[in-house]
Amino acid sequence: MDSQRISNATIAAKSCGVENNIDFIQADFLAMQKLRADVVFFAPAELKLQEKNIVSTSRSISDLGKMIAHSANIAPNICIRLPYQTQIEEIGELFAQIFDKNHSK
Repeated sequence: MDSQRISNATIAAKSCGVENNIDFIQADFLAMQKLRADVVFFAPAELKLQEKNIVSTSRSISDLGKMIAHSANIAPNICIRLPYQTQIEEIGELFAQIFDKNHSK
């Protein structure tokens, strides 16, 4: 999350009257091991889209999977802003794989 996005999010939180209930953190998300939260929001802008603007099951889905799995260790709730033409079936399969692994531990 760059500083402009944090500024915009802070303004939005203030306009909704929740600025005292939210902490915006700019850091390497995957390196944050001890963070605990009620909800994790993220918009993986780095997702590489194919020519047809559809997320593929390539490295981008793998990276998203790491972010989702890490989020599940931080908070019980996850909110993800996906690119417009994401194939939701792939995301559903990804969640199933992640949470099947977590439940089998």
